[in-house]
Amino acid sequence: MKTILTIVAVLLVGAGVYFYTNNNEATKVEISDIPIIPELPVAFNAKNATYVIDGKEIKLADGVSEIPVADSATKIVTRYFGNEVTHDLNDDGLEDVAFLLTQEKGGS
Repeated sequence: MKTILTIVAVLLVGAGVYFYTNNNEATKVEISDIPIIPELPVAFNAKNATYVIDGKEIKLADGVSEIPVADSATKIVTRYFGNEVTHDLNDDGLEDVAFLLTQEKGGS
């Protein structure tokens, strides 16, 4: 039994020494070796975005959203009106976009 334990111990030590000494330098990766991919700006499309108006989420598709009013034939229609302007409005170094939305709630 002692012989088997001794053989197992020698094998484990031998395997550890083998893997420690045969650590290939080519497999080591330094952080500086990894290429940096610049973060690309995300293009904002005002005509296909979701907005919160009066606490309700309004999702525009091609610049229009039509939401039926409960128990009524009328709809709440929200539209991208335009007059889009891009400028750094809050001096954070990033371009901001300003534009107009219109909303028709139906009724008289």
